[in-house]
Amino acid sequence: MGEKANSRITGGAGAVAALAAVSTVFAGAGLIGPGVGSLDLWPDWSGTLRPSVDVAALPPGGPGVNPLLPLAARTDGSRPLGGATANIFVSSPGSVTPFHFDPEHNILLQLRGTKTMTVFPAADEAVVAGIEHERFHIGGHRNLPWHDTVAAKGHAFDLTPGRGIYVPVKAPHWVKNGPDVSVSFSVTWRSEWSYAEADARAMNATLRRLGLNPRSPGRHPEQNMFKATSYRALRKFKLT
Repeated sequence: MGEKANSRITGGAGAVAALAAVSTVFAGAGLIGPGVGSLDLWPDWSGTLRPSVDVAALPPGGPGVNPLLPLAARTDGSRPLGGATANIFVSSPGSVTPFHFDPEHNILLQLRGTKTMTVFPAADEAVVAGIEHERFHIGGHRNLPWHDTVAAKGHAFDLTPGRGIYVPVKAPHWVKNGPDVSVSFSVTWRSEWSYAEADARAMNATLRRLGLNPRSPGRHPEQNMFKATSYRALRKFKLT
């Protein structure tokens, strides 16, 4: 992605393009079949349930077409793509990844075996309280307390080889592997949305230490900019 180092990352549309590119590479290498499958988008960046997208039905890119071009949709001067990583996960049969959230956008593509990822609305503080978000952004662990009362709010996605899921910033989830060894490929990245959310949450933690009871940041990036900018100023002058 060298030539797109200044690209801005949005949500679902970019995730579809990225999965299509990644799937093409793995299909070409024989790691998954030519039927690429589909990408589940839930919740999208506004917290709304969206249907699966049939990646196999996407029009192929012609010569010279960058399949990641939709990732460059933002032109508003916000912070560019950062912290992009790729990981291969090899997991034991029946193993469980505990309930947690991540500060990055995440695309997970299943290569071998099966797993079920149960995803919860990112903006629902009945699932994860605001203070837990703040705790994470001032150095706490990403694992979250689990309460059986919120189980019905989750949506379970069954991942089979060639099927992927886009998990937005801070969407809580847990994962249960199937009866065989599971191999999956994950691409994660940060965007201005995720940076602003993190800084706004950290600002709330600062305000709470002062005895205040701050309102939680909004889900939309522009709703967080005042608190995010304030926290960045405090950090710049080493006041945090």
